[in-house]
Amino acid sequence: WTIATYSITLMENGIPNGTTWLATLTGTTFYGQSVNVTSSSTTDTITFNEPNGSYSYIVSGISGYRANLYSGTINVNGNPVSNFVTWTIITYPITISETGIPSGTSRLATLKGTTFNGQYINVTLSSITNTLTFNEPNGTYSYVISGISGYKANTYSGTINVNGNTVSVSINWTVITYPITITE
Repeated sequence: WTIATYSITLMENGIPNGTTWLATLTGTTFYGQSVNVTSSSTTDTITFNEPNGSYSYIVSGISGYRANLYSGTINVNGNPVSNFVTWTIITYPITISETGIPSGTSRLATLKGTTFNGQYINVTLSSITNTLTFNEPNGTYSYVISGISGYKANTYSGTINVNGNTVSVSINWTVITYPITITE
């Protein structure tokens, strides 16, 4: 005689193919044996084969991503069981604050760069408020601010690194003045 086992499958989506993810299954079989098994995968599934019993699983975190759940309970009772884990990229606000121009003036900024997982970003935002906020994952980016007629900025471009925190950039605009010479 052999003990019948059934597949316990954790299926993921949201992380790039080839990314390693890890899960640990613990619990007690129907005949009282303790189970503590860890498995990893670079595909979208992790499968355990266990007999009837009550189990808990824990999914380990992945840098730069957030899972919809990191743990759960599974009861095996004569059939295969599966659960889904959905990953999303963690983003952080990149805020460009501008001062010195009248409220309602249209502002434009472009953000370009590469995220921690190699994705290229090229986003342009416009606003009539004093802030522009991009929400992007960890990575290195460059920004470019479009000129505004009649004003000059203290800077029109720069480089920023997002590393698990909010990033703020301040742009100060001043009115362009020209000398007026009066001769008599």
